[in-house]
Amino acid sequence: MSPWKKNIILYFRSYLLTLGASFVAFSVWFAFVNYQRHELLKTLPIIFFIVFLCVGCILASLGVYGPEKKIEVWANSTSKHWASVFISILAYPVYVVWKKIQKKRKA
Repeated sequence: MSPWKKNIILYFRSYLLTLGASFVAFSVWFAFVNYQRHELLKTLPIIFFIVFLCVGCILASLGVYGPEKKIEVWANSTSKHWASVFISILAYPVYVVWKKIQKKRKA
């Protein structure tokens, strides 16, 4: 595999990790807001919390542990919305740190 392709896959991994982390953060924020309003124990907030938490954990774990072919497919399918530009900007620092960690492991 070419170094260019490895960098793209690594950026896709950081994108999925950032997207998953944002889903988890949103679910925690959602639970906190609904807990303050004493609405957390109603059915709909629990369903939203569980769905966003599970989707976030799946995306983050796929970004870290997923095979390269699935990484590319999932990153392409999750980046079709205009909000993906914001996630892509947030994913760049994760990519830079992850790239440095990989260089240290190879050395």
